[in-house]
Amino acid sequence: MASSRNCPADWIAALGAAISQCFPTGCRIAVGLSGGLDSVVLLHALHGAQEHAAFQLSAHHVCHGLSPNAESWVGFCVLTCESLGLPLSITRLALERQPQQSLEALARDARHAALRALPVDVVALAQHADDQAETVLLQLLRGCGRA
Repeated sequence: MASSRNCPADWIAALGAAISQCFPTGCRIAVGLSGGLDSVVLLHALHGAQEHAAFQLSAHHVCHGLSPNAESWVGFCVLTCESLGLPLSITRLALERQPQQSLEALARDARHAALRALPVDVVALAQHADDQAETVLLQLLRGCGRA
């Protein structure tokens, strides 16, 4: 199978077993697909796990429009989902930043609101250790403590 060719089969089977234990049959899971390595790996892993668990898988991309590459990310997500035969939905945001407001926080809050509005049971998000370290560092610099 193309989606799990780089993942050990037993790892994919274990993921499927965990999903079966934690969620009801037919559960609707949407991957928050940024197009980055972490979310693409998660999408492929869950796609492979469908052989071992009965759940519906889709992906959702939130386009903030903040990067000059935003449309390229949308296109990459479309092609990735098409190659896996998975449905993809896209939310396009028009962010209005207030004075003294963090653009990162505004984008994150809008992204999370869009994901919460999805008609699914579970939203799966991927974040690698470097992302988490960056989040903690930014929070500490702001004097906010851990995220």
